[in-house]
Amino acid sequence: MKFKKQKPFSKNLLKTVAIYAGIFLTLAIIGLIIFWNYMDAYEKSQPKNVIDSYIFNLDDQHIQNHCSQLIDSINHDLQSEHECLDIISDAIRSGVSYARKLSECTDDKMVYMLMSDGKDIGQVVLTASGKGSFGFKNWQVTEESYDFSFLLSEAVTIDVPEHYKVYANGKPVGQRCVVQSDTPIDVLKDFYEDYDTLPHMVTYEIGPFLGDVEITITDAEDNPVTPEQAKDLAFILDNCSDAEKDTLDNLVRNYINSYVRFSTNAGGKLKENFQDVLFYVVPDSELAERLEDALGGLKWVNNQQAEILSTNTHYRTRLAGGLYLYDISYEVTVSHSGNTTTTTENVRLLLSQTVDGLKVERMLNY
Repeated sequence: MKFKKQKPFSKNLLKTVAIYAGIFLTLAIIGLIIFWNYMDAYEKSQPKNVIDSYIFNLDDQHIQNHCSQLIDSINHDLQSEHECLDIISDAIRSGVSYARKLSECTDDKMVYMLMSDGKDIGQVVLTASGKGSFGFKNWQVTEESYDFSFLLSEAVTIDVPEHYKVYANGKPVGQRCVVQSDTPIDVLKDFYEDYDTLPHMVTYEIGPFLGDVEITITDAEDNPVTPEQAKDLAFILDNCSDAEKDTLDNLVRNYINSYVRFSTNAGGKLKENFQDVLFYVVPDSELAERLEDALGGLKWVNNQQAEILSTNTHYRTRLAGGLYLYDISYEVTVSHSGNTTTTTENVRLLLSQTVDGLKVERMLNY
């Protein structure tokens, strides 16, 4: 039996098949491209995807650029711009999330609140601006704002003596923060007219700050002072060393004893008592003149017995120019002809240095 030899495929047939395959492949690719573009346009037409992309590309610098007004409100002598930027960056360190504000959304507008660590930090508005590919809406970011005012610490107002030093987060507070100066200290008000070196109070307004602020205070010798102590006049005024206190206590005790004997004409020794008290007084001072003027009236005071029962020193204050202020109360009993009277006297003494040492220059009863 003979077999017929098969004819090989025609070259034209192969070409035809290849052409059709190429056409189908091209159409498939074009279809895929159209489908891809369709899906891409669809995705971009979804506002959720737009806000997700916005959040994904959000960085510290973008947010900081929208906070310039807040940063400019800070006194950069006390808190630098770099420090402010670091605090804002720390506030969003945990990431940024969003939530839609349904009450403000429409078909062509979406409003989202931005949040970080449970705090509202801003708002973004998306607007549908015409039709995009395949007739889908084209959503774009048209408004964005940020509010980090929750980081602001309120300004701190503090009153301190003018020679005290105040620091905010370790930086010295300068004259720029002084809102009132030369405020008289109440216990010195009767002495300012004659003594221009007496201290005054200064009021600082410190802040506002971003983040927390720590206020520290030191006295003239750089000893730390708490804000509570800076408000306490008894603490402010009691600034003498132990050695100064011993000297002042001894002088004032002797002066008060001699003054009581003089003013009550104790023992009927008026001139002797006058010389005794004058020993502790600045010569030719106002106090010396007052004591001398009192001599005439005390001549008619009968012989009395006086005894100081107790004393209470409130404070001893070292002032400028070698002056000291001494505030004391004492209880005194005066007896005459079987009658006894007990009174409490409150006295402020101003003492100054003389060639003969420390003496009493002024005496104020209050």
